[in-house]
Amino acid sequence: MGLLGLFLRVASLDDLIAGTSWWLAPLARIGVPVADFGLMLAVALGTAPVVLGEGRRIEMVLRLRRGGGQQAGGGHALSRWMRRIVDRAQLVVPLLETLGRRAEALSLSLRRRRPAPGHQARFLSPAETIILAGWAALLIWSPW
Repeated sequence: MGLLGLFLRVASLDDLIAGTSWWLAPLARIGVPVADFGLMLAVALGTAPVVLGEGRRIEMVLRLRRGGGQQAGGGHALSRWMRRIVDRAQLVVPLLETLGRRAEALSLSLRRRRPAPGHQARFLSPAETIILAGWAALLIWSPW
């Protein structure tokens, strides 16, 4: 996710979707539905930061309700560890509710918004092919 965040800082979401569509195009021959992958990627990249922010907000509310600052340093390490596990477990239900509401609204807004079936990824230019081959060679030979 960190590398994906860095890539999105450097390039646009359209470039990311075009690149992944190009890489996954051979899978369409064996029946994998890659036409919707760009839409799924855009939705996932838009949802992850919202869910993380909502989780942090709920966690802060739970800490405030418990009296966060006074109990943060007190107790044994095992009790602090168990308290953190219980706090994280209490986040699951509100986050799932948030995701459910978002999915319901998103399905309504994305209805009939899919890439056209004839939309194909473009071929790479010779310069892009050389750069891609260089990066692939670097990734293959770097572990040795």
